[in-house]
Amino acid sequence: MKILITGATGFIGQHLLEELKEDDFSIRIIMRNDSPKFWCSNRNFETFIADISDKTSLGKAFQDVDVVVNLAAELHDKNKFYSTNIIGVQNIINLSAIHNIKKIIHLSSTGVVGMQYSNKKVIVDENSPCNPKNEYELTKLQSELLLKEFWEKSDKKIIILRPTHVFGDHHPQKYLLEFFQRVKSEIAIPRCKNTTENYVYVKDVANAIRFFIKNDTSSMVVTIGETISFQSFLDIVSGAFGVSCKIINVSSFLNDFMKTIGYFGINELKAKFQAISNRIKYDDAYMKNNVLYKYGISKGIKKTIEFYNI
Repeated sequence: MKILITGATGFIGQHLLEELKEDDFSIRIIMRNDSPKFWCSNRNFETFIADISDKTSLGKAFQDVDVVVNLAAELHDKNKFYSTNIIGVQNIINLSAIHNIKKIIHLSSTGVVGMQYSNKKVIVDENSPCNPKNEYELTKLQSELLLKEFWEKSDKKIIILRPTHVFGDHHPQKYLLEFFQRVKSEIAIPRCKNTTENYVYVKDVANAIRFFIKNDTSSMVVTIGETISFQSFLDIVSGAFGVSCKIINVSSFLNDFMKTIGYFGINELKAKFQAISNRIKYDDAYMKNNVLYKYGISKGIKKTIEFYNI
């Protein structure tokens, strides 16, 4: 099987290359420059210098390919949201049709739903209505709609994966490390009762992509990421350090107050309160019943702590 991966030099991309190194696949990767920084040990791939927003640079890379894994996305530069997240996906669709590629696996985000916060329990699944709250989320949703239109008009298999908050070794922003340090130092953590956390270890995302490369499934949208209570999350982290960390229980009645002060421009304080009182749960039933979490949150946290030697 010949696989083409875009965004392979990124955080999730290099973890995917590691995950695939024992498989008998022929791997091609697209990269925008000829000197990316690789940390992964898998070098068993063919490289193409191209940009998904430039269709003319992509043609040769798509020849004789069976599966395209699209991990490329623009997260920060607003000037490139449209060209990368929308035009890039349309180019992948067009070239997949031309070269008769059997399957596209596209990495999206639960952010497309636009449900960042609720102080009441809300369950979000793959069929929940989408109402993006920012330009990035909007472009990611538009790319999903392009792919869904393609699967309705063709015989291609389209898999859209929506991870929650991805963490792990080699994260470019070292996500969660500050929180881990606070727990290790036994600093009390403020939280409201029944707060939930939505995280997924990066290697579980990579393993899910590998599952859909290897298995013949219907076209679908799949949420990746476990929801656990904040107390359970804290117990896992504090247990990894062998310490006892306390929670300062913040009364949930403050939620209405925080909504009010948001109107007066104190949005930073409001955002911090929302982070400690969120009760959204993402339904990951397909992952739990079919793909399974190879690592899970607990093992993922321990491996991340070990990697950064905290």
